Amino acid sequence: VARLAWVVDVDEPRAAHLAAEMGCQWSASLEAPLADPAVDIVIIASTTDTHFSFIIQSLKAKKAVFAEKPISHTVSEVQEAVDLALEHNLPFVCGYQRRCDRNFVALKRQVDMGAIGQLKVVKSCS
Repeated sequence: VARLAWVVDVDEPRAAHLAAEMGCQWSASLEAPLADPAVDIVIIASTTDTHFSFIIQSLKAKKAVFAEKPISHTVSEVQEAVDLALEHNLPFVCGYQRRCDRNFVALKRQVDMGAIGQLKVVKSCS
Protein backbone atom coordinates (compact mmCIF):
# COMPACT_ATOMS: atom_id res chain seq x y z
CA VAL A 1 0.00 0.00 0.00
CA ALA A 2 1.35 3.38 -1.00
CA ARG A 3 1.22 6.28 1.41
CA LEU A 4 2.07 9.90 0.69
CA ALA A 5 4.85 10.82 3.11
CA TRP A 6 5.89 14.29 1.95
CA VAL A 7 4.69 17.24 -0.10
CA VAL A 8 7.52 19.37 -1.49
CA ASP A 9 6.84 22.82 -2.90
CA VAL A 10 8.83 26.05 -2.87
CA ASP A 11 5.52 27.77 -2.05
CA GLU A 12 5.59 26.98 1.68
CA PRO A 13 1.98 27.93 2.50
CA ARG A 14 0.73 25.77 -0.38
CA ALA A 15 2.95 22.86 0.72
CA ALA A 16 1.79 23.16 4.33
CA HIS A 17 -1.87 23.34 3.31
CA LEU A 18 -1.69 20.29 1.05
CA ALA A 19 0.34 18.31 3.59
CA ALA A 20 -2.27 19.05 6.28
CA GLU A 21 -5.01 17.97 3.89
CA MET A 22 -3.15 14.74 3.01
CA GLY A 23 -1.89 14.00 6.53
CA CYS A 24 1.80 14.04 5.74
CA GLN A 25 4.93 16.14 6.22
CA TRP A 26 6.00 19.02 4.03
CA SER A 27 9.18 20.74 2.94
CA ALA A 28 10.25 23.54 0.63
CA SER A 29 13.19 21.45 -0.60
CA LEU A 30 14.00 17.82 -1.38
CA GLU A 31 16.66 17.45 1.32
CA ALA A 32 14.52 16.11 4.20
CA PRO A 33 12.33 13.82 2.07
CA LEU A 34 15.37 12.32 0.34
CA ALA A 35 17.01 11.70 3.72
CA ASP A 36 13.87 9.97 5.05
CA PRO A 37 14.42 6.18 5.04
CA ALA A 38 10.64 5.67 4.86
CA VAL A 39 10.56 7.24 1.38
CA ASP A 40 10.88 4.61 -1.35
CA ILE A 41 9.86 6.59 -4.42
CA VAL A 42 9.82 10.22 -5.48
CA ILE A 43 7.15 11.54 -7.85
CA ILE A 44 8.43 14.55 -9.75
CA ALA A 45 5.61 16.76 -11.02
CA SER A 46 7.36 20.10 -10.90
CA THR A 47 8.22 22.70 -13.51
CA THR A 48 10.09 21.31 -16.50
CA ASP A 49 13.30 23.18 -15.71
CA THR A 50 13.64 21.27 -12.41
CA HIS A 51 13.05 17.72 -13.66
CA PHE A 52 16.61 16.66 -14.41
CA SER A 53 18.07 18.08 -11.19
CA PHE A 54 15.35 16.52 -9.02
CA ILE A 55 15.69 13.17 -10.83
CA ILE A 56 19.46 13.07 -10.27
CA GLN A 57 19.13 14.10 -6.61
CA SER A 58 16.50 11.41 -6.02
CA LEU A 59 18.44 8.65 -7.76
CA LYS A 60 21.63 9.58 -5.89
CA ALA A 61 19.60 9.26 -2.67
CA LYS A 62 18.71 5.71 -3.79
CA LYS A 63 15.03 6.49 -4.38
CA ALA A 64 12.95 5.11 -7.24
CA VAL A 65 11.62 7.87 -9.50
CA PHE A 66 8.44 8.58 -11.43
CA ALA A 67 8.90 11.84 -13.32
CA GLU A 68 6.66 13.73 -15.69
CA LYS A 69 8.17 14.32 -19.10
CA PRO A 70 10.53 15.66 -20.19
CA ILE A 71 13.38 14.14 -18.23
CA SER A 72 15.62 16.81 -19.73
CA HIS A 73 16.03 18.85 -22.89
CA THR A 74 19.29 17.12 -23.81
CA VAL A 75 19.94 13.54 -24.78
CA SER A 76 23.14 13.42 -22.72
CA GLU A 77 21.27 14.34 -19.52
CA VAL A 78 18.56 11.77 -20.22
CA GLN A 79 21.28 9.15 -20.66
CA GLU A 80 22.93 10.27 -17.42
CA ALA A 81 19.65 9.76 -15.53
CA VAL A 82 19.05 6.34 -17.11
CA ASP A 83 22.63 5.25 -16.38
CA LEU A 84 22.34 6.35 -12.75
CA ALA A 85 19.08 4.43 -12.30
CA LEU A 86 20.67 1.34 -13.83
CA GLU A 87 23.80 1.73 -11.71
CA HIS A 88 21.72 1.75 -8.52
CA ASN A 89 19.20 -0.81 -9.85
CA LEU A 90 16.34 1.62 -9.24
CA PRO A 91 13.01 1.89 -11.04
CA PHE A 92 12.91 5.05 -13.13
CA VAL A 93 9.74 5.83 -15.06
CA CYS A 94 8.92 8.84 -17.20
CA GLY A 95 5.20 9.49 -17.37
CA TYR A 96 3.03 11.52 -19.64
CA GLN A 97 0.13 13.22 -17.89
CA ARG A 98 -2.97 13.85 -19.92
CA ARG A 99 -5.06 15.93 -17.51
CA CYS A 100 -4.87 19.00 -19.79
CA ASP A 101 -5.59 17.11 -23.03
CA ARG A 102 -8.86 18.41 -24.49
CA ASN A 103 -10.30 14.92 -24.88
CA PHE A 104 -9.58 14.05 -21.24
CA VAL A 105 -11.00 17.39 -20.10
CA ALA A 106 -14.18 16.65 -22.07
CA LEU A 107 -14.39 13.14 -20.59
CA LYS A 108 -13.93 14.52 -17.07
CA ARG A 109 -16.70 17.05 -17.67
CA GLN A 110 -19.05 14.26 -18.80
CA VAL A 111 -18.19 12.14 -15.75
CA ASP A 112 -18.68 15.09 -13.39
CA MET A 113 -22.11 15.78 -14.94
CA GLY A 114 -23.12 12.13 -14.41
CA ALA A 115 -23.58 11.59 -18.14
CA ILE A 116 -21.40 8.47 -18.22
CA GLY A 117 -21.62 6.86 -14.80
CA GLN A 118 -18.77 5.66 -12.62
CA LEU A 119 -15.64 4.77 -14.55
CA LYS A 120 -13.62 1.69 -13.69
CA VAL A 121 -10.94 1.89 -16.41
CA VAL A 122 -10.12 4.38 -19.13
CA LYS A 123 -8.05 3.18 -22.07
CA SER A 124 -6.88 5.71 -24.62
CA CYS A 125 -4.83 6.05 -27.76
CA SER A 126 -3.27 9.32 -28.90
